[in-house]
Amino acid sequence: MGKCLSCIRRSEDDAEEHNPPKTQPEQNAREDESTFSEEERKKPRDERKGSGEKIKFRRRSSGLSRFSTNDQHVVEKPFRIAAFNVQKFGAAKMKDSVVVDILVKIVLQFDIILIQEIVDVSEQAIQDLLEAVNAESEENAHRYELVISPRLGRSNMKEQYAFLYRSNKVRIEETCTYPDPKDVFIREPFIVQFSSNSVANLSEFTILSIHTQPTSAPTEIDSLVDAHAWAVDKLGTKNVIIMGDFNAGGTFVRPSDWVTNRLRQNSEFKWLIADHLDTTATNTLAAYDRIISWGEEMHESVIPYSASVYRYDEEMKLDEKTLLTVSDHFPVFCELRPTVHPTIEKNITPKIAITVTDKRFPKIDYDTLSKEFKAPKFKLFPYYDENTQLARVEIRSHKISKPQDVITSIEKLRNSTEGLISYSVLSTLKYKFTSGGVTDNTLVGRGGDRVHWVVVVADIQNKNFTCFIEILTQIA
Repeated sequence: MGKCLSCIRRSEDDAEEHNPPKTQPEQNAREDESTFSEEERKKPRDERKGSGEKIKFRRRSSGLSRFSTNDQHVVEKPFRIAAFNVQKFGAAKMKDSVVVDILVKIVLQFDIILIQEIVDVSEQAIQDLLEAVNAESEENAHRYELVISPRLGRSNMKEQYAFLYRSNKVRIEETCTYPDPKDVFIREPFIVQFSSNSVANLSEFTILSIHTQPTSAPTEIDSLVDAHAWAVDKLGTKNVIIMGDFNAGGTFVRPSDWVTNRLRQNSEFKWLIADHLDTTATNTLAAYDRIISWGEEMHESVIPYSASVYRYDEEMKLDEKTLLTVSDHFPVFCELRPTVHPTIEKNITPKIAITVTDKRFPKIDYDTLSKEFKAPKFKLFPYYDENTQLARVEIRSHKISKPQDVITSIEKLRNSTEGLISYSVLSTLKYKFTSGGVTDNTLVGRGGDRVHWVVVVADIQNKNFTCFIEILTQIA
């Protein structure tokens, strides 16, 4: 039986009227099941039924909300981590309401944000910022907390690092400051270990924060390898992010400095902010601020190409004077893959596909095809428009385990349905699947273990014909 594209849901709701309601025990048992079974609800019938107006029904529940909690949704947004050198952050900035408003908006963009160059001896400015952020939060679930380093530096001009973080998403497990036995760092790295249920396959991770002295930037960046090794040994962590103002560019770090730099040359460390990016709000044009990941789980958790510079000036439409009142740097950030409820994850099937479109729409009788279709290991699904006219035909194969059977299945479908699949489509798919090769390393299994589907879609109304080979993948 065919399906109406716009009426599938309504027909399912109508069916409820002809079935007796479930008893209370049955209903309770049904609600306790961790499945995608959905409770159908509908609006009361329009009292003006006789006026000829259509009876409107409420859209069926997705069934996802049952897995949500006050602290975590079923499917979360990417987990965002940022580092921001807020130039000479102290009481003066917090007295400027425009600056405070901008800083609050920036902090609220991230789940964890590292604030650097805190010069306020009293530590009141950062507490005031935290208070302003929480006053602006939409709800308690967005409440932030704060962890701050000791005052660090060799002279009276000491600074502090501070992490503002969403308390419902992460917890502080431990904090420490690198002892720096050789006194390499002007401001020793401040290290914080977090635990979280909000990042996919990553229950704990450690962030090592740094603000180097410009004139000794190459040496300090190189010595971050030692600080990292110390943190891994002390905390037992397997997942690390190193981030902050490295002063890693411009006149402070030359291309030749990277040749002997251990942090740069060790392939275990992935530099997420590229050299060509400009992280400064001035005309310096340099990638001073960086984010580096370490650990296989951490590498896998970072969403590819998510690391970037947050140009809040463009988003907030700030003029240059206002921008430089906030800082001479922009925040840098990256995103980590969010968690998905296990019950929901079971119903997610990631695939990649080889897709070939035939611009010469096959001229066959689709009505007859939809009624008389017979092809071993294939099933046809007809879809109709509101006028009951056939709008689309979809033909889908059963699961195909062996790669060598994929092309054979397409050939059999082509032979059984004359005129549907052209030789050009067949030969193109055959080339891309066999001679061209499918080399994505996220494909599930090897050789005979892979799972494939062949799909043919004929969009009759738009005269669009497409043939797919879908392959199961491990893309998260």
